[in-house]
Amino acid sequence: MEQNDGKTYLERLTDLVTQGRFGAVKDLANDAVPLAMQQAEAVRERHGENDPKYADAVREVANRLQLAGRSGEAIPLMRTALQIYERTKKA
Repeated sequence: MEQNDGKTYLERLTDLVTQGRFGAVKDLANDAVPLAMQQAEAVRERHGENDPKYADAVREVANRLQLAGRSGEAIPLMRTALQIYERTKKA
């Protein structure tokens, strides 16, 4: 993985897309999946499985999986996040 020069994940991702380096985008996203999974687990433990914050964290894992070319893994997580949002939306 490349040096990140203190940039955030999103900044590095934006730079790579701007440069047309889509293979590197996939690598960056794939490398970021484990951390996103850890963060989602921490949010679940703190807020529970029926909290929109957990849905946000699950969606973030799915986004990174999708960017990494792992749509088959991302789709069920997107569905899970959507179900949480639907259950928790205010009337």
